[in-house]
Amino acid sequence: MVKRLILTAVVSFFGGAFMVSALPERNYYEISTENLKRAEAFRGMPYQDSYGNWTIGYGTLLPLAESQAELLLIDYQLEMDRFLRGHFRDWDSFTENRKAALVEMCYTMGPGRFMTFKEMNKAIRRNNWDDAAKEAQDSKWYREDVGEARGKRVVNMIKRG
Repeated sequence: MVKRLILTAVVSFFGGAFMVSALPERNYYEISTENLKRAEAFRGMPYQDSYGNWTIGYGTLLPLAESQAELLLIDYQLEMDRFLRGHFRDWDSFTENRKAALVEMCYTMGPGRFMTFKEMNKAIRRNNWDDAAKEAQDSKWYREDVGEARGKRVVNMIKRG
């Protein structure tokens, strides 16, 4: 449930009175989000609604529009950014290309598997980008998961920055 309380101090000189009031303020988006989440109930796997339409999440119709999928993509990339930011203390000093490459790797394999790249992660922490690129290239992720063309592109972004 979304709860937000905005404290509003109102100073009034009517008879020298000072009044402080606490006003609950929620916008329509917060109210409708709360109501829809309660009414629709979250389902992480596709299901058929009462009309036989395939849906997912909070009643989102399938197939997704590309714009909806792009919002999900952006949201997941932000999750990967938060994970990587917590994993590498020097994250803000990395070039944009290196950040993009690491987000892409983490996106395709998930944070858990990304953590298994121990030597690559050590190299990144040392700012040894050549070794980090070699470790990424010497992996199943590179050879099988993403294909050579994509793997080369990501590895070059890590190496060259």
